[in-house]
Amino acid sequence: MKRTLSLEIFRYAAIFTFLAISLIPTIWMISMAFKPIAEWQASGADLTWWPKSPTLDNFRFIFGDSRSDFITALERSAGRPILASLLAATFGTMIAMVAGTSAAYGLSRFGSGGNLPLALIQLRIFPPMAVMIPVMIMWAFLGLIDTWYGLALIYGIVTMPFSFWLMKTFFDDLPREIE
Repeated sequence: MKRTLSLEIFRYAAIFTFLAISLIPTIWMISMAFKPIAEWQASGADLTWWPKSPTLDNFRFIFGDSRSDFITALERSAGRPILASLLAATFGTMIAMVAGTSAAYGLSRFGSGGNLPLALIQLRIFPPMAVMIPVMIMWAFLGLIDTWYGLALIYGIVTMPFSFWLMKTFFDDLPREIE
């Protein structure tokens, strides 16, 4: 099927338009991050896409020096919560990958596990809100509420079935001669 030039032009114009519309919120957010607080409140002709006088004061405010006349001071900087998020994501991924890879290798190479694949895939379709109250009660008993390691454990448990499924297909396709 031969494509005409006008169809190709329309296709690329549609892709470019969709991409431009999708990126507008991201560009606006980046622009606002470098604007001084006085430019945030601009309206009408004073409202611009790019900061007139770019500043790093907003980042200084978030990451430590929380003195400002316009914004209520933060109790603490955002550095610690960002570090906790990074730790939770990293260790949650490690938990899911270690447990999922171990189970996938055992099932793929030794055929043990019985209905394990079906049980793990069913965990992916199980609604997370159905187990939220029991998990919160258990986390309160164990002292894991509001801790990065409690969040990492939840991340690992929730993503482990996907990790298992992904690694099982990998081990099934991997020739045994390579081991």
